[in-house]
Amino acid sequence: MKFLISTVFSYRNRLAALGYFAFVLFLGVSAAEHGLSNYYADKALLTGSNILADSAISFEPENPNAHNSRGMISLRNKDYLVAAEAFEKAISLRDKDFSLWLSLGYCRVQLGDFGSARTAYEKALVLAPNYSQPNYRMGMLLFENGQYEESTTFLSKAAEQDIELYPEILDLARKTFVDNPVAIENSVRPNSVEAKKIVARYMINHNLMTDAIKAFMKGDELSKGEKNEFARYLISKQDFQAAFEVWLSRMKTDDRAANELIFDGGFEKIDASDESGFGWQIDQTTSAISVALDEKEFHSGSRAVRIKFAGNVELNRRLICQLTYIRPHQRYELKFFFSSPELISAGLPVIVVNDAVSDKLLGRSNEIQSTDARWFEARVVFVTQDTPAVTISLQRPSCNMSPCPLFGELILDDFSLSELPN
Repeated sequence: MKFLISTVFSYRNRLAALGYFAFVLFLGVSAAEHGLSNYYADKALLTGSNILADSAISFEPENPNAHNSRGMISLRNKDYLVAAEAFEKAISLRDKDFSLWLSLGYCRVQLGDFGSARTAYEKALVLAPNYSQPNYRMGMLLFENGQYEESTTFLSKAAEQDIELYPEILDLARKTFVDNPVAIENSVRPNSVEAKKIVARYMINHNLMTDAIKAFMKGDELSKGEKNEFARYLISKQDFQAAFEVWLSRMKTDDRAANELIFDGGFEKIDASDESGFGWQIDQTTSAISVALDEKEFHSGSRAVRIKFAGNVELNRRLICQLTYIRPHQRYELKFFFSSPELISAGLPVIVVNDAVSDKLLGRSNEIQSTDARWFEARVVFVTQDTPAVTISLQRPSCNMSPCPLFGELILDDFSLSELPN
C-alpha cells in the first residue's frame, strides 16, 4: 500500500514537472515570437519593407506594433485604405494609444471620410487632451472644412503646447483671411506672454497690425528691454508710428512733454545710448572721439553733452543722433546751441537732418566752428517727405584734405524742433 501511494505521488510530481516545463517552454517560445515580431516590425519601419511587416505579423498576429508598422508603411506609400485597415487592427489590440487614433484619423481625412476622421480625433483627444498633436489635427480638420470659430479652440491649445506651430497656423489663416489682421490673430488667440510675442513678431513681419497687438506691446506684460526689441523691429519694418508708441510706453508720464518733438533735447535725462532706436544714440566705437555728459558747462538746465575729437574721425559717420517721429510733408525748424573752446580741422562737424527711410539730405547746419567757449544758436529749416520720421545727427559731411583729422571739443545743448507754416 505504501509503495502504491508513493508511486502515485511520484507520478503526480512528474506530471506537474512536465506541465511546468511545458509552460516554461511555451513562455520561452511566446517571448521569442514576441521579440522576433517586434524586431521585424522595427526593421520594416526603417526600411519600408512590406515583406518584413508581414513577417512581424506572422510571428505574432496579435502584436499591435506589427500592424502599426504595416499601417505606417502603407501611409508612406499613400495606400490609405490598407493603412486604415492596419491601424484599425492595431487599435483593436491597443485602444488606449492616442497616436494610433491620430494615424487612423489622418487616413480617413485622405479618404474623404471627414465624419470618421473627426471621430478618430475625438478618441485621441479623450486619451491625450493636453497634447499638441490631437488638438492640432482636430483644429486643422475643422478649419479646412470651414468651421473656423470651432477650430480656433483646438489650434490655440495646440500652439500653446508647441509654440513652433504658431507660424504654420498663422500662415494658413493669412491665406484664408486675406487683408483681415483681426481674423488672422483670432485664429490662434495666444494666452502666454511668449506666445503673444511670437504672434506679434509674425504680424509685424507681414505688415499686419491690430489694436490687441499694439496694446500688448505697450502694456505691462513686457519688460523695457522687450519693448526696445519691438521698437527696433517696427522701425526696421518702417512702422514708425507703432514703434514710437511702444517706445513712449516705456516711460513715466513726466519723462516726456506732450509737445516735445525732440526727446531730452537738453540731455537732462539721458544716461546711455537708447537701445530702442529712438532717443539719443551715441557712437561708442570710434576711438578718435569720446562723448560724455557735462555738468559744469551747459547752456541751460543742469547738463549738456561734450564731444572730444582727437584724430581721424570718419566722414559721414553719425557720432550722436536721434530718430524723431514727425509728420510727413511738413516744414520744420530745428534749433540747438553749441559752444567750443577750440576746433581744428579742414572738415568741421555739422548737424544734419536726413529722411529716415531714403536717407535723403533734408537740411544741414553751417559748419560748427570754435566759439572761444561762448554759446551760439544754430538753426536748420527742412521739409519732410513721405516718411513720418527723420534722423538728426552730428557728423562730418566732407573734407578737402586726406588725411583729415579733427581735434578739439564741442558742447551741444538745448535741441528743439517745431513745425513751421507750409
